[in-house]
Amino acid sequence: MPKQTTSRKKKTHSLSPHRWLIWTLSIAVFIAIGLVGYIVVTNENFDREVVGNLNEVNAWRTYQSKNLGFSLRYPNDWVLESPADNIILFESDSIANEQVSVSVQRASDETAIRAALDNVSEVRVPIGGIDGPRIVNQLSTGQEEIVVLVRPDSRLFVIRGTSSIIDDIISTVKFINE
Repeated sequence: MPKQTTSRKKKTHSLSPHRWLIWTLSIAVFIAIGLVGYIVVTNENFDREVVGNLNEVNAWRTYQSKNLGFSLRYPNDWVLESPADNIILFESDSIANEQVSVSVQRASDETAIRAALDNVSEVRVPIGGIDGPRIVNQLSTGQEEIVVLVRPDSRLFVIRGTSSIIDDIISTVKFINE
């Protein structure tokens, strides 16, 4: 009698043909959740820095000169002096080389001032509601100085400084009409 063979079906685990799609989507969702979390945390840190910085700047002293036609805020631990009638110098009392000066010049002096600068870069920024150039000047010491030139009227305001917070100080400048 011939042997009868029984065909036995091999048991195989059936995986979904879409398993790679499911894995890809799962990984994409995981990455998206991580990315959203990173953006939220980064945004909160940025908001804390900006709001904290604004609160700090608002607590600074205010200097105002109707004669020179401007006001600005400067850190509480800084001192000011006026070496000439048209120049105000703000200096850190505790950190060397932290200073900002504001001078009022004739508008025609701008060409000579620019010629004396070793201009590294220049962008336009708003100062007291008026756009003016913000120039990075390379000093002979290798240090960089920020120089801002702005003409709210027939005068040229020259704001220069080596301070790390010069942009914060510049953001507080207001021009006073006599």
